[in-house]
Amino acid sequence: RNNETNYVFTSFTNRVLPTTDHCSASKNGKCSLTNARALVGLGLTQLALAPDSASIDIALGQLTYDPGFKLPGGFYVFVYQYGNSTNGECVSHGANPKFVGLNLTEILNFVGNTFVDGEVLHDQFVAAAEKGGEWVDYKWA
Repeated sequence: RNNETNYVFTSFTNRVLPTTDHCSASKNGKCSLTNARALVGLGLTQLALAPDSASIDIALGQLTYDPGFKLPGGFYVFVYQYGNSTNGECVSHGANPKFVGLNLTEILNFVGNTFVDGEVLHDQFVAAAEKGGEWVDYKWA
């Protein structure tokens, strides 16, 4: 995207992980981890199997709009693009398609979140991605 080379590397077994019913994304429980891992795995699989940039764009649209990438209780997939020409532009967001095309600061302003500095969160996301992937904790509401 945006004339930059983007790489997604992952090692995976192409099988769907089980999810847990009656779980809320607002709680930090074992069921939340189970559901988040399942959705992240599905999202990574979609992107990793995309053979070209047009297919990646289609996959990002699916992650945003396809209900198969959402679970009851507030679980969804989001993807941000990082690079010199962006400041954490959202390229897919399963909870709110209006976020696509906005950076983290713009999204936080859009929802009225004054608890989080968008540039700091952007830096935390980049650092986690550059380490090969980590969880980043932040206060959303």
